[in-house]
Amino acid sequence: MIKHRLLRAILFAGFLGASTAPVFAQAEGLGMPGDHITGFVEISIDDADALGLVTFSRTIVAREAPVGTTPDAAAFLESMAGREIHSASWIAPDLAGLGPGAIFVSIDASENPDPRSPAAEVALEFQLGLNDLSLLDRGRSLRFRPATGGRGQEQRARDIMIEMTGVSVRDDGTSLALSGNFSADFIGGGSVSGTFNIEQVSGTREIAAILNRPE
Repeated sequence: MIKHRLLRAILFAGFLGASTAPVFAQAEGLGMPGDHITGFVEISIDDADALGLVTFSRTIVAREAPVGTTPDAAAFLESMAGREIHSASWIAPDLAGLGPGAIFVSIDASENPDPRSPAAEVALEFQLGLNDLSLLDRGRSLRFRPATGGRGQEQRARDIMIEMTGVSVRDDGTSLALSGNFSADFIGGGSVSGTFNIEQVSGTREIAAILNRPE
């Protein structure tokens, strides 16, 4: 699930376009025109049959601001044109002097990225170390929202266990390929388990430039 409300609003408004560097071909019947699948997540709730979800990329095309839009909002819309949005991404904020640094990974997956279609969504977050991209014990989060439920039915997990089965830097130097398994208990009861295989976890910086730094 996309974390920022404004970003969700942009996606719902239907900024469409073709990705310039797709990892997978567009999946039949999934997402908006021009979307490209970048990875897969399978989850099982309380040992039920697994749900298949996908991560995706979407390129925003230029769009005129609606009548009555404030100048700041109109400028934001204009600045977004041409940007490629990834639902699986990483950042490495500069925390010098504020505590240990890390690569923060966010994987937002949906049964169908088309916001007009009801779909189950899962958001998985974790951190990788700056020395060797190893999984860190801190900063883990998992949220699940069923297809038939709104925000009020979102379930949050605790005691999140993650096992990485693959971590590599892609040829572009700014993206990661990640795979692994996870399991957790929901705060309100019940459990969740699953796997992820994301071929493109996108970032905006050269990964080599931030590795081998003190954590």
